[in-house]
Amino acid sequence: RVTIPPQVPESSTTPYHSTMIPEGCPETCPIQDLPVCGSDGVTYGSPCLFKAQSCRPEGSGLTAVYAGACIPTCGSECEALYDPVCGTDGATYNSVCVLDQTSCRLEDETLTVAYRVF
Repeated sequence: RVTIPPQVPESSTTPYHSTMIPEGCPETCPIQDLPVCGSDGVTYGSPCLFKAQSCRPEGSGLTAVYAGACIPTCGSECEALYDPVCGTDGATYNSVCVLDQTSCRLEDETLTVAYRVF
């Protein structure tokens, strides 16, 4: 079981001994590997952990998008700008933005700019 930590008091006037986990929110969750993708782009380890976050004040408006790990979004379209760079994979990219999108799509954090092509 995973114990959900209580919320930190919002101000010093909030007594720490008061109930800080909203009523209806789970206080513990079974250990499961059933990921849920939240509308905040965060993968929660189980439906219970998702519910624990979504029913807290800071999770208001949070919805489950789908069952499974979130697929990374790789930003918006790059401007039609030609400012070539060479990636650490040896390929030339039209811009840093295009290289960053490729790195994101491939989920390859090691792909970075090696040098600018002039």
